[in-house]
Amino acid sequence: MEPEIRAALLKLYLERLRTFGDEDAASIRRDVRPETVRRVEAAPAAGWLPIALEIEILHAVQRCRGDDGVRELGRVLGRAATDTAVFQPLVTATLAMLGRLPEVLGWIAAKGWNIATRNAGHATSLRRGPRLVHVVLEDLPPISRDRAHLLRSCGGIEGLYAWAGRAARVDLVWEPGSDRAVFVSSWS
Repeated sequence: MEPEIRAALLKLYLERLRTFGDEDAASIRRDVRPETVRRVEAAPAAGWLPIALEIEILHAVQRCRGDDGVRELGRVLGRAATDTAVFQPLVTATLAMLGRLPEVLGWIAAKGWNIATRNAGHATSLRRGPRLVHVVLEDLPPISRDRAHLLRSCGGIEGLYAWAGRAARVDLVWEPGSDRAVFVSSWS
């Protein structure tokens, strides 16, 4: 089965390109195939779209803004996604029960991956120390074994921490082509 992502999130991608300013946002949109933009815009928010479309958008961001741009878009999306119908119930209920502890945010990040995607691997969260949480992605399909895709996830997790009022750095541990990636979240 084809790896997919919720359409609502890809719509958010196109919306949040403005983070980079009008000129860069327009340049990135021009770099994405018009049929991809049309497909994302026409999809029902509750629907599913191929992850290949997400990666196409991320590669356009990477060509324009580099790895830092991909991470920045991830941070913006990580903060904004908490208010979407896809994630708001998970975030609200979990934080009400368990609080804004860093390990809880790591757990939300892992569950978020599992809610936002299908046929795209499985995420778990592991506490590794007093100031260290790992989100582990396993069984990544070939399309998801992509540096830009994984860096966007680093930024997304950082954005979730920032939204919760926590400053965290998320580093990627991954060998190109591997079906396993680890996001190492640390905070002070």
